[in-house]
Amino acid sequence: MRVATLSCLALVLTAGAFSIASQAKADLVLETETGQMGRKGEGNFSNALQIEKDKDGTTFLTETQYEFAPNDRTEILIEPFFYEKQMPKAGPDVSGVGDVEVTLSYIAVPETDKWPTLILAQKIKIPTATNRDIGTGKVDAQTYVIIGKTWGETHLNVNLGYEYIGKVSGLNLRDQGIYDVSLDFPVAPRTTMFAEVFGNTSPELGGKGTNAIGFGLEYQLTDHVNVFTAVADDTDDLKVGRVGLNYSW
Repeated sequence: MRVATLSCLALVLTAGAFSIASQAKADLVLETETGQMGRKGEGNFSNALQIEKDKDGTTFLTETQYEFAPNDRTEILIEPFFYEKQMPKAGPDVSGVGDVEVTLSYIAVPETDKWPTLILAQKIKIPTATNRDIGTGKVDAQTYVIIGKTWGETHLNVNLGYEYIGKVSGLNLRDQGIYDVSLDFPVAPRTTMFAEVFGNTSPELGGKGTNAIGFGLEYQLTDHVNVFTAVADDTDDLKVGRVGLNYSW
């Protein structure tokens, strides 16, 4: 899972979101990036609190996303990971500000009745982490494609990517392939269910890849605001829980 966010600033931004206004879409519910991009002038703000637990300990963090469509075929996504606290079973606690990720997406092929949309995306990780246990201090880059298809209120999204990891002295890091597949559909008035599988090849020489499954629910409070919760579990026995709020315009 991705690292994340300074609690006090996140709460201020979240509170401020109620005073703006729009349609809700929960990009932080799951890992998969959506193929249903907004039109010119539309945007989205999401914030979530997350807990991760595995055999080595517990991590608390927040996640924040801000995305905006400058035109009908392009979207800019900014993810500032302000704060993370790791509480390992062995060793002292670790906390600090995380990295910032910026993604530019472009609709190469719009969706039609017969064919899915094809989106090209490029993500850059800016190494702003204040602690080397949270970030590597190196620039990473991820190139990927998003394939999205809509049937009524049901959406299928597939992400296929390759991440170029900045090499760190003393660590046997290597580039990795990444995949995400998600399906979301309504299950009750104002309520949508999300399900996904996702994973990556090992980012370390001699290591094994990771695969995970996740589920989420979002409830639409107003035309512009919703709340969501999600859980996930992976093959490294990492269990994740997340709750958050989303605001769109």
